[in-house]
Amino acid sequence: PAKCVELYMDVRRSIEEHVK
Repeated sequence: PAKCVELYMDVRRSIEEHVK
């Protein structure tokens, strides 16, 4: 579902920011 994709994208973005 779209909600799952939105959550996944948000999580991935958060992880990228933390790694950076």
